[in-house]
Amino acid sequence: MAGHIPLKDDLVLTRGADFVARYDIATSDPDIPTGTTATIEITETSDTDAVVVATWTADLVASRYVAFRVESDLIDSIESGWRYRLLVSIPDTPTLEHCWYYGAIKRQQ
Repeated sequence: MAGHIPLKDDLVLTRGADFVARYDIATSDPDIPTGTTATIEITETSDTDAVVVATWTADLVASRYVAFRVESDLIDSIESGWRYRLLVSIPDTPTLEHCWYYGAIKRQQ
């Protein structure tokens, strides 16, 4: 099969709590190139034309992982069942956009 298949993993949010997560690359993967950026985009549905309702930028993109910290006041309006995808933009000419993770939003409260 041709093409990249992103990893499916639901994202759990808790009312009043910050979202803190670290995504590590596999030990067999090459280092993440310097200048790479990462974002999590939130949509209400998984439709390909769904409007992005929130975007969270990674706090740190290191050679072996990507880390996020999002304050609770930015996540409390995100509803269970909405969708997310973690996008990585690798500096190249042109940039290489890579969907690393995707899934549903789950609420624990």
